[in-house]
Amino acid sequence: MDGTRTRTGRTAPRRGAGTEGSPRPADDDGTPPGGSGHDAPAPPQDGPAAEELLQIGAMAERSGLSLRTLRHYDALGLLPPSGRTEGGYRVYTPEDLRRLMTIKRMKALDYSTAQMGELLRLLDVAEGTGPEQARREAREQLEALLADARARRERLAEQVRRADEFLRVLESRLG
Repeated sequence: MDGTRTRTGRTAPRRGAGTEGSPRPADDDGTPPGGSGHDAPAPPQDGPAAEELLQIGAMAERSGLSLRTLRHYDALGLLPPSGRTEGGYRVYTPEDLRRLMTIKRMKALDYSTAQMGELLRLLDVAEGTGPEQARREAREQLEALLADARARRERLAEQVRRADEFLRVLESRLG
């Protein structure tokens, strides 16, 4: 059987990247506009096989990132694939795509890969089913990170305002 071993150890049918049709633009969460992110009908409902599995090329297309970047994030432990096909190709789930889009957005705010990894770890704990105390502590740390992200965004907005001002000055002097 040509299948894919997922993180849970179950085998899911192998799904090709981009073989079902042309790529579609992605919404903020990486799914096609108005859609669930599926390129083709889902396989039979039997556990992880029911999820759409994306190969690395499809992940790159949907995220707008390069294959090299995805491999780098894998090597750093930020985005390990959920599994591999019997042929050794990386495969990812829609949740992996969601994580990747979080990483991409953090990069825009100049977070380090270590900070990205910590935020992803905190999200896993806060959204997980572990002890309530651990989830509460993770949410508190995420609130602090949210405040930091807002401050970083405001600094970027100020840089854009200064750049716009410079452009207006230069345009008026060339006038």
